[in-house]
Amino acid sequence: MNKLSFFMMGILFFVFNTITSATNVNGRFVVISTDSSKLEVLLQINTNTGSDDMGGATIVIGFNCSALSFNSNPQVNTDYIFHNFCSINYSPATVTKPTSDKLWLNIDLPFNNNNNGTIVSGSNGWTDVATLFFDIINPSDTLKLNWLMINPYWGIYDANNTTLWNPGISENLNYVINSDVIAPQLLSATFD
Repeated sequence: MNKLSFFMMGILFFVFNTITSATNVNGRFVVISTDSSKLEVLLQINTNTGSDDMGGATIVIGFNCSALSFNSNPQVNTDYIFHNFCSINYSPATVTKPTSDKLWLNIDLPFNNNNNGTIVSGSNGWTDVATLFFDIINPSDTLKLNWLMINPYWGIYDANNTTLWNPGISENLNYVINSDVIAPQLLSATFD
């Protein structure tokens, strides 16, 4: 084989390897508790590989602001609790509220801690990201949370902080509290 043939085979291997090794990240909301005034939701993720470690991320969450309220200046351990991505090699993770109906979960793995991120579970398990505490302002309305993966600010990176993970399947929560305040129910799974 000549040099050009080896070069072309190398390019094909690189392209094929890049396509098959892409990381897809799935997300879901799990209602931990609810009553007529509070909604406690756990946000979880997993990947199609189960072997990728997470770097920096901005996870954008939308919510129905006619039914739910979230503090305009969110405070850790009061309005949210981060799990797995806020200690050891990570900078303190934060939640910000840029608009009345959106939250940004901000996770930072500094570049000097390259490849020391937390490994995210594979599709048979789930990794906890954060617990969010909402006030219910209209219990008769639908309490709706959305993964806003097409938002230009959304992004989850591998621990190298340059490899962007692909949006996978998201489970969005639409929940209506009835007069008996029964256990929550997942009503739909859609993309936003």
